[in-house]
Order: sequence, then C-alpha cells, then structure tokens
Amino acid sequence: MVKGKPNTAKRFVKALIEAEDYIKENNEEAMEFIKDKFNYEQEFMDSILPEQEFTIVFPQVLLGILEDQARWRIDNNLTEATEVPNYLNFIYLDALEEVKPEAVTIIR
Repeated sequence: MVKGKPNTAKRFVKALIEAEDYIKENNEEAMEFIKDKFNYEQEFMDSILPEQEFTIVFPQVLLGILEDQARWRIDNNLTEATEVPNYLNFIYLDALEEVKPEAVTIIR
C-alpha cells in the first residue's frame, strides 16, 4: 500500500521530522500542549518527561524487539504462527532513508 504512494509516505515522514524539530526547538510549549491535550497533571508530566526522547528513528534494536515479541507469542501459543516473520517484508523504510538517512540503522 505505501509502496504505491511513495510521495505520500515521504511527505508524511517529512511532517514527522518537522514535528520532531518543533519539539526540540519549542520544548516547553510542546510539553504544555501535550499536558493540556491529554489533561495530564504537571506532576505526571514531570515524572515521565526525563524518560522521553522525541525523535524519529528506526534502529536495528527495534527489529530485534519485534522478533523477540513474535518468539514470545509463538512460545506461549498466543498466535497460530509457527515462525518469526521477516519484518523487513512489512516495513517500508525508503521514505525515512530518503528524508533522514541517519535515522535508519537496520542491517539488510
């Protein structure tokens, strides 16, 4: 589906990168927006913000996490699947690689 609309995917990724940049440049304003939008208490925001990293990336470790979760589901009979899928068949990285190549560290 995405492969048939590469320009749309590229524009979407560019919008995500713009949001990433906006949060970095206007952090207090962005955090206030999130707090208000989701009706969070300031105490909650203060407790979670140090752990958050607002960045658009697709690192190799994420692929490993997906595979580990698939193995866990298979081992615990939570799926009819019997093999861990090759997630690279389902992930479209071309747009991110074109817009922000350093964000993709997947080994193919």
